[in-house]
Amino acid sequence: MTERLIVPTEREDVDLRQLSNLEDDLAYFQAVDANREHLSQFGDVTAKKYQTIEDVTKARQNAGNILRMGIWNSEAFVGFMKATPHDDDEAEIGYWVDGRYVGNGFATVATRALASHLSPDYERIYAEVVIGNEASAHVLTSAGFEKTDARGNRIIFELPK
Repeated sequence: MTERLIVPTEREDVDLRQLSNLEDDLAYFQAVDANREHLSQFGDVTAKKYQTIEDVTKARQNAGNILRMGIWNSEAFVGFMKATPHDDDEAEIGYWVDGRYVGNGFATVATRALASHLSPDYERIYAEVVIGNEASAHVLTSAGFEKTDARGNRIIFELPK
């Protein structure tokens, strides 16, 4: 059995923990279930994708090389981050925060921590944001990412090297 990855952040009360067991699945599902409307903004499919706890467990078990992390404030699950490797030298990050915890800086510190964790292994770390999702764009710029491109209805942000 591999060890569960834990990535600390600049805040002592916030860390990223790799989703690794049924207890994590339940915390994730409960947050999704409580935030279906919030998570459906801007076309996000998270709320549709995870209708049951079994959907969450399957996603974790079949994640392959996708790194799936919970954002934890002490013992409270406050959000989710993932890193999806593309090719050998780039990774795309994505995240969401439970609406009850938005505005507390959790996404920003988590994004900084995950980007720092990934930097040694990837030449390019990027995220895509739907145009109009100003909160997510603000998270990325606050975490040190720069707007580099736009494709269709999405803005591309990259972590400078």
